[in-house]
Amino acid sequence: FKTPLTANVAESYKLVIDDMNAGIEGLPEESASGRVNKYVAYAFRCRAALQAYAYTKDASYLDMCIESANAVINSGKYTLSSNYGEMFQKAGAYDNEIILGYYRLEKNTNCGSFSEMISCVPNVNNDEIANSNASPLFKDAGGRSFEGWASYFPTQDMVDQYLVIDEVDGKAKPWNETAQYKNSVKEEDPSALQVGDFVKVELTGRVVPDEDDMGSTEKGKKIVRYGRVTDDSRINEIMYNNRDKRFYGTIVYDSCTWLSGELVTLCCQGNLWAGVRKDQADSWYTTASGYYWRKNVYEVSPRFYVSNNTDYHFVLARLGEMYMNRAEAYLLKGEIDKAVADLNVTRTQHGGLPPSMAVTEEEAWRDYIRERRVEMAYEGNLYWSYLRWGKYGGYANEGEKANGVIQALNRPVHKIQITKDRKRYFIGQIVRNRAWNRNFTTKRYLMPIPQSAIDRRAASGITDEQNPGW
Repeated sequence: FKTPLTANVAESYKLVIDDMNAGIEGLPEESASGRVNKYVAYAFRCRAALQAYAYTKDASYLDMCIESANAVINSGKYTLSSNYGEMFQKAGAYDNEIILGYYRLEKNTNCGSFSEMISCVPNVNNDEIANSNASPLFKDAGGRSFEGWASYFPTQDMVDQYLVIDEVDGKAKPWNETAQYKNSVKEEDPSALQVGDFVKVELTGRVVPDEDDMGSTEKGKKIVRYGRVTDDSRINEIMYNNRDKRFYGTIVYDSCTWLSGELVTLCCQGNLWAGVRKDQADSWYTTASGYYWRKNVYEVSPRFYVSNNTDYHFVLARLGEMYMNRAEAYLLKGEIDKAVADLNVTRTQHGGLPPSMAVTEEEAWRDYIRERRVEMAYEGNLYWSYLRWGKYGGYANEGEKANGVIQALNRPVHKIQITKDRKRYFIGQIVRNRAWNRNFTTKRYLMPIPQSAIDRRAASGITDEQNPGW
């Protein structure tokens, strides 16, 4: 309790790195799954060194990050998974890419044991689907549908990071820049939309768009894109076909299968769309964005239900991150060709995309940030990456000065709505609970020291300084 706090961030990271170094020196080469070995210590040192550089600008941490990544990559003990999505499911729990995992057995674990799983699955039954004139109904599983407490959702902004292969030139592009989109979709003025243009459900009173979707917030127009298919194509196929392979292992989207092979529809009046239950525009425990997380959500038999038992695992460290960390360190050292080579390892092997052809520093940062976002999605990693990128500034943070406001954390997040015939869509701000109103302030580069701890220590004559801004 009376131990002095570290004097600064640099001292804190030195203590962290000292622990990692002790692990590298003292841990064995081999260990059972879920147990640590020296390569686990290298992996965590690789991660910590990159973060330490962002906060201290001590260039030796970049060399340490690269050295640590090299130790893991060159050990020959780990290989990139040939099935990215399976690595986060029961079938891939012991994939050779995983450096360290946390494992639970079904005898003491159920679907409700971890928020990473229960908070991603909807709470819906067939009566609710029928009452909203939605379809299709779910297959019977002893009277149960699904019982989760869905509140974590991938946003349209996240989904936009997954590139699509252009059917004409074979290049990887954002979905709305492909030939198949440009040739089949006419973009229209979002202000032309009226309440209820997409759907009106008499029994539940659900309308799309609804009043909350219209107009503007302090951060801009609520509906930012509106399009109409002009031929016999379907917008969900244009958007979701030929995508980065990681998309299919990470995201639940309209007209895919999920949860024991059920056909999931997320269009208006789909069986798991935002309005399938009564009382709210994005109904209780169904998607607020038009998507669900597939990654880290086990397929549980016969149904995903809060009390049903299941094995489970988290991936705590894996080989893909080592390539990502090394790429970032090379970018910071100005070694663009090496950085692009590293980001292309996961981009081509996990994503199935053509390689990045980035040449300039700006191009390399653009492709690297996109690659890290899709490679490390929903692994508890990206927030800390954004903190680093904000610390760097420049191309890493949309041209902002170093230590400035992180733009990606300071703008609204978005949802998608698709008509039942898949001929129209709009993208708009998520307005539920003012989710659009995201404001990153620079004090958030550090967490606050709990005031209660400062007060208790002050009572013993110890004076501590709170972190700036808190």
